[in-house]
Amino acid sequence: MVLAGSAGTTPQSLFERTHRGISLVLLIDTVLISLVLSSFLVAPYSTYLLISGVICGLIVWSGYRNRQPWAYHLATLILGVALLIFIALSVAYILLGAATAILFAFIFGWAAWGTFRRLRIQMVPFYRMSYHGRIDFGIDHEPMDEDEMLASCPSCMAILAIRPLMLSAKDRCPHCDGKLVTEETLRQLGIEEE
Repeated sequence: MVLAGSAGTTPQSLFERTHRGISLVLLIDTVLISLVLSSFLVAPYSTYLLISGVICGLIVWSGYRNRQPWAYHLATLILGVALLIFIALSVAYILLGAATAILFAFIFGWAAWGTFRRLRIQMVPFYRMSYHGRIDFGIDHEPMDEDEMLASCPSCMAILAIRPLMLSAKDRCPHCDGKLVTEETLRQLGIEEE
């Protein structure tokens, strides 16, 4: 099995890199959720909520980073809550309309987009199987044509049947809409993106 558009990367190393990225976003989102929610309370309750939220978040983050089965769904829940909070804050700042409010709307919109991307990866069956250590590289699939092979999307790791000789810079993953051929591969092949 190869990753579409990238030579020399194994599915396991791609999973590890993706998992580290999601773990980092989970940690940041946990702290931001605690800060946002504690800002709605008065002292000393806000301090208690902030501290307890960060502690609970660190426990979930540690479990997720160490691939504990119980932490997977809690991490998904935290990412989902963070996404909703970021969208709500972005919309609220857009409605304010001031110059600094637009900046904050952009920042929270960007955070929402990043969290959404990580949340979407959480839903990919291959990622879930990799997280729980149930990878079977003898993947069941329909019979393929002579010029097809199995590959995983470089963005979301979805398993795809591709025709490597027919891939172009325009080809996109049907699951995540990410590019199947990376810019690095195009540069190595001396092909300019259209």
